[in-house]
Amino acid sequence: MSRQATLLIRGFLFATVFLAGFFYLLPQAPIVHSPEPPHSLHVPQQEAAPRKPVLPVKPPILPAPTSVSKEVVPSEYSRDRPENIRALFRDEKDSLDVTPVIRKLHLGRRLRISKEINLYPLFGDARGSSLDITYMYRGLNASLSATVITKGEGLMFLQSDVVIPDTLVEEDMPERYQGSAIVLEKLTGKSGLEIGGVSDPFRNVVPIYNVIESLDNSNFAATTLWETSLQDGQKTFKWNPAKDPGIQYVMDVTDMSKLRDAGKFYDFVAACHMLEHIANPLRAVKEMVSVLKPDGYLFLLVPYKKACFDHFRDYTPMSDLLSHWDRHTREEDLSEHFEEIMLLHDLSMDPPAGSLAHFRSRSLRNKDVRGLHQHVFSYELLEQVCQWAGLKTVTQDRTGLHMFALCQKSS
Repeated sequence: MSRQATLLIRGFLFATVFLAGFFYLLPQAPIVHSPEPPHSLHVPQQEAAPRKPVLPVKPPILPAPTSVSKEVVPSEYSRDRPENIRALFRDEKDSLDVTPVIRKLHLGRRLRISKEINLYPLFGDARGSSLDITYMYRGLNASLSATVITKGEGLMFLQSDVVIPDTLVEEDMPERYQGSAIVLEKLTGKSGLEIGGVSDPFRNVVPIYNVIESLDNSNFAATTLWETSLQDGQKTFKWNPAKDPGIQYVMDVTDMSKLRDAGKFYDFVAACHMLEHIANPLRAVKEMVSVLKPDGYLFLLVPYKKACFDHFRDYTPMSDLLSHWDRHTREEDLSEHFEEIMLLHDLSMDPPAGSLAHFRSRSLRNKDVRGLHQHVFSYELLEQVCQWAGLKTVTQDRTGLHMFALCQKSS
């Protein structure tokens, strides 16, 4: 055999031995069995059931909050939700810390568990188990234990899913019993523009219809959830039987250039339960102020969240409104708060919304409907909005469901 052939054979044998040793030293990948899908109701066999983690059930001691508010204007009410949440899921013997998933899915004052949380492999069909929640709410430590049930699709509540009891929440927007008289005094004999309407609260809560001289109207479309077949530019707005009808305009409150171009300016602009429906409220306020005369008044009436279907939601911070202003959010943009609204809207207090499926379907057409409460207002937020617009707050008050602010433009 030639020397060259011998060298080739030796090289081949060396390479074979080297590769065999290399693969022998590689770590062996474990065999992974695909788990049952989360929606499966299959009960795992006894011998294959995973071990239950053994964790202490004793609730932890909550540390004092150390985070600094990121609000543009720090607010006591901007985050009306519990902090430092800690959650332990417990059966008769063991417990499991589920804080990360609870914190991830927690919204507002309501705790919702979705089908994405699958504790079935850990606890099996553990009926009657408990979810122990500790939290801090406005500086107070509190705890809650909710009865739950596990199924293949995840963790579900058997009892109430309200985290913050109503008894713990103070009346943070008190009735002051003076604002209505101030509004009526300031608007007596004035000529104004109403956005939306006709509005019952302007007849019987703060009855400005009884004292003003004249009133035109603007609505975003000829047909809405509340009106039908409005005629643009016609004197058809019947706000008081004893007064002449006002001119009906069909235009969006976020663009009132039609009035400015026509030289139409008013002593006041009023909006009843309108501003919360606007995706970009600061743009709407800017436009309303633009058609006010010097020393004119902006009169805003919005719902008090704890008296309506928004009561599970957070108060909106000013930083959120500023973000919509900076990003030029349009009314046709689907609300970034959409899923929050779907979760936290109390349908039992909103019969016209119907079922959740109907409410969701209607809300997806919000560009044409404008039925969503995009934002939740507090006294503080109303005042911040007025300050941002260069207005002076004259008065703020609340009568039941109706919270309002009267602000004045400088001369």
